[in-house]
Amino acid sequence: MKKALGSVRRHFQKLDTDKNHRVSDLGEYSKPKDPKDSDSVRIVIISDTHGTKKIPEIVPDGDILIHCGDFTLHGRLVEVESFNEILGSIKHKFKHILVIAGNHELMMDPSLNGSRPEECQRILSNCTYLEDEGIELMGIKFYGTPWHPEHRVGDAFSVKCGEECLSKWEKIPFDTDVLMTHTPPYGVCDEGHHIKHAGCPELLYIVQEKVKPRIHAFGHIHEAYGIAKDKTTTYLNASICTRRYRSDNLPFVIDLKPIEKKTVDFLPNVLDGIETI
Repeated sequence: MKKALGSVRRHFQKLDTDKNHRVSDLGEYSKPKDPKDSDSVRIVIISDTHGTKKIPEIVPDGDILIHCGDFTLHGRLVEVESFNEILGSIKHKFKHILVIAGNHELMMDPSLNGSRPEECQRILSNCTYLEDEGIELMGIKFYGTPWHPEHRVGDAFSVKCGEECLSKWEKIPFDTDVLMTHTPPYGVCDEGHHIKHAGCPELLYIVQEKVKPRIHAFGHIHEAYGIAKDKTTTYLNASICTRRYRSDNLPFVIDLKPIEKKTVDFLPNVLDGIETI
């Protein structure tokens, strides 16, 4: 596996991913069709809100709201409480709200000194918190995981690139419809200010070759807000905050029809191209 993993990392690090650029025209993805089809599930996607009070103003009604982490700025308990209050104020808009943590949620990572993950999870009473967990809602299978490749000391849910990252992503079930991660996959809506590609090669490997979810939602890299597609997956970097932490970006809205998703064998050498929209 180590030899294969090294080969995969070298391959992805050589990819020409310049076509995966920021999207300025959100089009149908930020303007929900009204009314939606009766057999569709409306999923509203946000990430990296970092304590903004604008969530009630910008989030449209839907069936399921998903938040892909970094709902706090400094990771303090009072910020978790404030976020839960905000979710309570919009709870009437949705049947379900799903949330994962990000690298700013310091109080939620049990490996960090002084963290209080159990208390944080009790506080988040207005949502379902997912941490390496899946849930089926309205015929759609969701899976949420907070991990990201280690870039700096002190971040929450940070793991080393390579085997450690891969061990987290291998937990993702084959039949996942909507994958929620905090980090982007490598080369897909992951262009950072100080680094060309901040995403995770192992995550792209698992997503494209094993899981092939219909939707892969994430955030983390604010300046890479946008959408990309390959043959099977729509990728959405739904960071609400910009690089300067201004909450200027809009949520994405996806209408998804429940279907039976077939599982596939793990094929380690199949690589799909990515096309940004």
